[in-house]
Amino acid sequence: MSDEADGPATRIWFNETWRGTYQLIGLLRAGAGSGRRLTVLGSHRIPSTPFLQACDEVVDEPPEVGDAFVEVALELCRRHRVDVFVPNREMLAIAEQADRFKADGIAVMCSPAEAVRTFTTKDGQYREMARRGLPVPRAVPVRTLAGFRAAYAALVADGLPVCFKPDVDHGGQGFRVIDPAAEELGALLAPPSVRVALSTVERILGSVPDFPALMVGQYLSGPEYSVDVLSDDGRLIAAVPRGKSGGPWTRELVDDPEVVELTRRVVAAFGLSYLSNVQIRYDDGRPVVLEVNTRAASGSYQSAAAGVNLPWLALRLALGLAVDDPAPTLPHTLIVYTEAMPMRSPRWATTPGPDRR
Repeated sequence: MSDEADGPATRIWFNETWRGTYQLIGLLRAGAGSGRRLTVLGSHRIPSTPFLQACDEVVDEPPEVGDAFVEVALELCRRHRVDVFVPNREMLAIAEQADRFKADGIAVMCSPAEAVRTFTTKDGQYREMARRGLPVPRAVPVRTLAGFRAAYAALVADGLPVCFKPDVDHGGQGFRVIDPAAEELGALLAPPSVRVALSTVERILGSVPDFPALMVGQYLSGPEYSVDVLSDDGRLIAAVPRGKSGGPWTRELVDDPEVVELTRRVVAAFGLSYLSNVQIRYDDGRPVVLEVNTRAASGSYQSAAAGVNLPWLALRLALGLAVDDPAPTLPHTLIVYTEAMPMRSPRWATTPGPDRR
C-alpha cells in the first residue's frame, strides 16, 4: 500500500473505547504529519465521552452484541469506507470474524481471537500463562463465602498477604487488599483506599448465596509496571514499562531488561499483535505477570516521551507499511496531569460516496 500524501484519506474507526483514546488519536495525527491524511471516526453510547472530541466524525455506536454486532459493524465499515477498524467493545466477536472484514479490504487492529478470548478473564489467563511456563500470582476463583474463606485461610497459613479482584473487570475496578488496619478509625478518616477489612468483605459476600467469580490470591508488594506493547503476530517490536515509584503526580518510564524479556515471552506465547498492555509486578526480586490486556492501556500515550509513537506504528502495521523496530529512550520521569477543554458539538458522519460492495 502506498505511503503517499495524495489520494484519499485513511479512514479509521474507534468504536466504544477507553478514555486514553483521546491522546492516542493525537499521536496518530502527529505521526501522520503531512505524509498521510487521516479521517478518524468515533462512536460511543455516551456522547460526552472525551475521545469523541478528538474525532473528525461521529457515528452511532451499534447497540447490538455478539454476531449481531459484527453484522452491523461490517455494514458500517462498508458504508463509511473504513480502512482500519480498532474494536474495543465486542472485541472478541470482531476478532472471531476478522477475516470477513479483511475480505472487504478493512484491517482489524487487534490480536487473534484466541488471545482475546484467553485474556477476557483473570482465571483463564492465569491458567493459560502458567501452562506456558510464565510466572503468575498464586490465585483461585471463588463464587461463595465458603470458597472465599477457604482461599483466604490457605494463603494466610502460608504467611501471604491477600487481595482479590473480579475475574472480569476493567481498569482495576474491584481490586481490594485485605488489611486488618482498615478496621481502625484512622482508615475511616483517611482518603478512600483499596484496602478493606476482612469483616467487611465477609459481611458483604455472606449477604448473597453466590456472586460473580472473584480471584483471591497473593498480594504482591514489589514495584509494578504497566508495559505498553507494540507487536506483530507474536514478535515484540517495542515495549515501554511505566511505573509509579516516583513522587506524587509522576510516572517513571524505566529501562528494565527483565520486565521487557518477560513481556517478550508473553507476546510470543499468545501471538499478540498491534497494541496491547502487560502488567507486571515484582515478587521477591522476580517479575510476575499480573494481567494482560489485548488493547492499549489508558495511559499508553505517556510512552511517547520515550521517543516512540506506538499508535502511529500500529496503524502502519495495519496498513501494510514498513515499520522499523524503534529503540525507546529510557529512563524518563513524567508529570501526569489533566486539562479542561470547551466541549464542541460532534460532526456526524455522512456516507463518503459508494460503499465497498
